[in-house]
Amino acid sequence: NHQRLDRRTLSATMWRDYATHFGEKSRGIGNSSSAAVFAQAEYVPIDALTLHAGARFDRFTTSGQVSQNTAPAFVTSYASRSEHQFNPKLAAVYTVGKALTLRASYGVGFRPPTLLDLYSRTVSPTTVAGVFSINEPAPELKAERIRAFEIGIDAQLPGNATLAVSAFSQTLSDLIYRSRKSATLTQSTNTGRAKVDGLEVSLRQPLFDNALTLFANATYLLRYDVTENAAIPASVGKRLTDVPGSMLNVGAEFKRGVWSGSAVVSRIGHIYGSGDDLNINSVQGVFGSYDAHTVVNAKLSYRFDSRITMAVSVSNLLNRQYFDFFKQPGTTAMADVVFKF
Repeated sequence: NHQRLDRRTLSATMWRDYATHFGEKSRGIGNSSSAAVFAQAEYVPIDALTLHAGARFDRFTTSGQVSQNTAPAFVTSYASRSEHQFNPKLAAVYTVGKALTLRASYGVGFRPPTLLDLYSRTVSPTTVAGVFSINEPAPELKAERIRAFEIGIDAQLPGNATLAVSAFSQTLSDLIYRSRKSATLTQSTNTGRAKVDGLEVSLRQPLFDNALTLFANATYLLRYDVTENAAIPASVGKRLTDVPGSMLNVGAEFKRGVWSGSAVVSRIGHIYGSGDDLNINSVQGVFGSYDAHTVVNAKLSYRFDSRITMAVSVSNLLNRQYFDFFKQPGTTAMADVVFKF
């Protein structure tokens, strides 16, 4: 994978009209490349038990440059540097008869810093006239890391119903936050840790010889708290941003002859958006909020033959009005035709 950043801040006589720009104030340029190799082995010591062992090795390389044309003008180049990650994963699946399966897994993962985190320098006006807040580039940022453990049960219930229940626990470290160096200067650093514990439940019930299937699945986070943050100490104990505390889907799927379709009711809990580390923004229904909301989506398909299918899908069927920072679309319909050859 290869990515490139070229971000400029321009002066303009009218900020809504790009054609009126007349000068470049600052610029951030960056490149990153990543390559990975993955291997997995499977071992069956007894018929009822399957063991999995996998590992992924990543190499991440990046370099960049930041310049400013206003006083004090400068050009700073950051030499190429590389980072290596070794991420193992272990899993076990144990079958108890035909109706019950037990499973457990442990894994390690990471997310490298974005080029915007590494090589972007921003200057923003403050509430004091003539005073600006500066966020410096952070070319030495490390990757954010996660360690995840999960256990689960898959069960075959009477009437061909299936039930899946999982409990998971995740530890996040080296999370990236903006650390305040002075009243007017910040810089991103790897200072955060967090803990996430949750449950997932899924239930499916086929009816009428599988012509109709009812289903429901839910994710509920028992905990998703910041446990350590030297950059923003007041955020410790607060909810992680950009994460809903609960998600629920309830719906039905049907298939009869040439007709098929589905209807799903989805519920998403309230989200604290990026930057709201103190969980202040609990207001809903306004620009910039991340509302808890419920929407209904439906789809109906007709198969002309083995190669041609036509479908009509409707999102937000009940025209629910809600904000995900921006106001989200109301009822939206789409028709499509699929040709297979």
